[in-house]
Amino acid sequence: MSARRLGAVLALCVALAACATTGPDTIAGAIEQQRQASKTKDVRPPEEPDLTRTGRIGVRLAINSVGWQRVLHIASTKGTVVLFVLPSSPAERGGLKRGDVITRVGSTPIANDERAQIALRGKPGVPLKVTVDRGDEELVLTVTPGPLADADQIALLDAVLAKHPKDATTLLLRAQLTQDQKDALRYVNRALDAEPDLVDGLVFRARLYWTESLSVTNESVIATDRSRANDDYRRALEIDPDAITVLRSRAQSSLEIQQYDSAERDGLRAIGLDATFPAAYYSVAAARYADGRARDAASPAREAVRLDPYDSNLYRILALVFVELGRVGDAEETVRVGLTVATDENKRAALKAVVEP
Repeated sequence: MSARRLGAVLALCVALAACATTGPDTIAGAIEQQRQASKTKDVRPPEEPDLTRTGRIGVRLAINSVGWQRVLHIASTKGTVVLFVLPSSPAERGGLKRGDVITRVGSTPIANDERAQIALRGKPGVPLKVTVDRGDEELVLTVTPGPLADADQIALLDAVLAKHPKDATTLLLRAQLTQDQKDALRYVNRALDAEPDLVDGLVFRARLYWTESLSVTNESVIATDRSRANDDYRRALEIDPDAITVLRSRAQSSLEIQQYDSAERDGLRAIGLDATFPAAYYSVAAARYADGRARDAASPAREAVRLDPYDSNLYRILALVFVELGRVGDAEETVRVGLTVATDENKRAALKAVVEP
């Protein structure tokens, strides 16, 4: 027997001995506790990501759900669909068009929008091979990431809507860029009037209702907003039972009102549908951490960072887990690496606060 294996067995024996007089349920709990502790030891702080990947291509993307297949009349190919191409951008020069379904970037399969954004975040001037489904064709385009020129995207979208006022895709993008909640609701309602099966529109409207419910004190308004939000989530899942965007959004809503079981359940379901989805692992990790189960949160928190090493929020939950486990040095290293990608001052402050007295 190896020394490592012997050490694990001895540790388990100690745990069992400590509760030998307390019955089989406690013994089973000790076994599970030791198993989780062993798994947690394998979770290490992340390595520093490639900070030279600063190039962008200038697209807006979404998971290719049933909603987009109906609205844009595209196939049910697994991937991420292009919703908008910024004029004069690397994406436009490379030949990407609205309705293209990106299935691969280089040798990396693409199943969701988050992974697509990461894969398309390239080194400036270094071409990327982007495989897309367009109609009945599979095309391999060459797109070269680089700096993006400043553009008024709202003005660009408004110009499209002046010609096509019922274009649901553009209406939804316009809603997502609108800072005023009432205006956002007006645009997304127009999108859903034009295309009632627009799953992402239902999800966005649900979050608008939910966000308002968190900002008011009137119990009647809170109940009405949350009922409307849940109706939209329910309707979206009726249209597409495997809509990961719904699960991602609903998990976030559950976290905000401390319904950790629901958040974890939606996160796990999303992982089952797509094991490369960073937000799903974050939902599971955040729910378990908030529910006092830091050991169970360690692995999904680390996987979220691995899948998306450029989101400082993911580093924060991993650092919080390390602190809870008493691994302060690992928490400090995680914060250090997270600060290399956090540009927003509020996010930097939130990261630093994890390990600062």
